[in-house]
Amino acid sequence: MSAVGVAGTFADMLEVARPGDYLFLWDKTPISYAIEELTEQTVAGHEEQGPSHVISLWTFPAVSDEMYETEAVFTPFANGCRMLPLSHYAHSKNRMLLCRRAGATDQDIAQACGQALSALGRQYEVREEFQILLHKIAPWIHPGETDNKLYCSGYLQWDWRLGSVPFAAAKGGGNLTPMQCLLDTGTEHAMWVN
Repeated sequence: MSAVGVAGTFADMLEVARPGDYLFLWDKTPISYAIEELTEQTVAGHEEQGPSHVISLWTFPAVSDEMYETEAVFTPFANGCRMLPLSHYAHSKNRMLLCRRAGATDQDIAQACGQALSALGRQYEVREEFQILLHKIAPWIHPGETDNKLYCSGYLQWDWRLGSVPFAAAKGGGNLTPMQCLLDTGTEHAMWVN
């Protein structure tokens, strides 16, 4: 994980964002606060609340000049892996951090994009999130990875699993949390979005 001192607006972020980048969000909903609390970790000697959500960024030049995002969501209106124009987040008041995989090649990015597209429509993984919570309370309970369901950071981990710069495996099994993806040594910080 690398430090970042650059901050900018959403429009500034669009100027530096590249396909394969990912955006961490600290959301303002009750479920997001719970996820942030749940994934809190000690970083540099103090407790740090993790992000509650992460989305991946892609472009499809043959179709559009616009950047798209893939994400796994669980809301009353949507459940699972979906793709939307990144402009969907243009007016968000959430704190965001743009990141990318250190050392990712064009082939890694193309492969990760293919993985992201192949997962569209998969269901959201709620059970594993509860298992992660239980693991924090009762360490002998280990999260289990499911075959056809993902949550946001598990989706990011899935995208990069076959390339030359995969995320490190989650301690205790299962998919990574947003905080574990953020702290992964291959995560490079590009800019804060205010």
